[in-house]
Amino acid sequence: MKKRLSALFLMLAMAFVITPGAAYAATVVSEIRLNCDINSIGLNKPNTEKTVHNLIYEKGSLDTGGLTIDGINTGLSYWSDVNDSISGIGDGDETINPGRQYYARYCIRLYDDYSWPDEVGKLKNMDWTPISKVSSLRVFFNGVRLNDIVLQYNTYHKTIYFFIPIGHPINAVLSASSFIYDGNAKKPGCKSVSLKTGAKVLPASCKVSYYDQKWNLATPVKGGKYYAVVRAEGQGIYSGFTVREFVIHEHTWDSGKVTKATTTEAAGIRTYTCTSCGETKTEAIEKLKITISKKPVIQTPAAKKTAIIARWKHFAHKTNKTRKIWKKIRKVQVQCASDRKFGKIVRTVMVGRNKTKAVIKGLKKNTVYFVRVRYYDGKGYSKWSKVKKIRTKKK
Repeated sequence: MKKRLSALFLMLAMAFVITPGAAYAATVVSEIRLNCDINSIGLNKPNTEKTVHNLIYEKGSLDTGGLTIDGINTGLSYWSDVNDSISGIGDGDETINPGRQYYARYCIRLYDDYSWPDEVGKLKNMDWTPISKVSSLRVFFNGVRLNDIVLQYNTYHKTIYFFIPIGHPINAVLSASSFIYDGNAKKPGCKSVSLKTGAKVLPASCKVSYYDQKWNLATPVKGGKYYAVVRAEGQGIYSGFTVREFVIHEHTWDSGKVTKATTTEAAGIRTYTCTSCGETKTEAIEKLKITISKKPVIQTPAAKKTAIIARWKHFAHKTNKTRKIWKKIRKVQVQCASDRKFGKIVRTVMVGRNKTKAVIKGLKKNTVYFVRVRYYDGKGYSKWSKVKKIRTKKK
């Protein structure tokens, strides 16, 4: 990696001091100025580490401030939790990990006519050194002086490796992670976001981009899974990104179940359940039609210990009009409830139209019940008869 670096990514200017009082002295490089558009190197989406590494190197140019510098190159490194060290990026295709601390690595080598400050020359070969221990060397990044980066010095080649922290791990919570499809775009924002930089936790502002499952920029409208890429900008040079998933759910309803029976007096309710998420919706069922103008006359029921014998009389059907009514009747419906308003129905039975009684079984002993009857013609019902009260026997 030689003298091509990133136009949008890197501008390097070096201020120098000439040591006075000597016939000849090397130019002392005491200030390094770096500028980086972090967004241009691909950390804001799940590129491979190799891609980001190459982007840092390939896109750009270098301004040396008129000095002749040898062997300048740059690349990507990351903090390895395994051995507590900073590692370079190889040729692998591992995807950028939002939870990993990355560094833009700069290697600057000087010709013999230039030298680093004396403090640098005293450093041990390739030891990790905080910049705070080299007060005579000032490093700026995007106009901010860096006081908490680390460097390595190669004593044999007069080369310094600077490691500038980029792509910090961040904590981000979306305002919502699940939506119901309604034809409108769903773009969750950030409920909270912060950057983790070593021992520091910095508040941050954030920008959110949205991608579909193939990592194409998308406007989330249709049902499915989406990715929200949260880009956080903190104080000074600190920035990073993370990926959060969210879904837009389109319901798939089952065929429905009657949860409140319809009657001739009130509409019923049918409840539908989404087969994938369990959410429910309801719809009203129209009241039953009164299609029979006559109704049976209920008699006093007979009680047993765990059963009731409901009894009724039919209307007289001797005239042409009443015979027509009787002819279309198919069944007699008998209903038993534990309350007079029939809000708690216990049993409902159907018997043939010629029957005049029906046994309702499976009841509790010594318990009050209410009974009513009506006709059914296959399309609708008659009105209910009057209600009769009966208590089952104790023994």
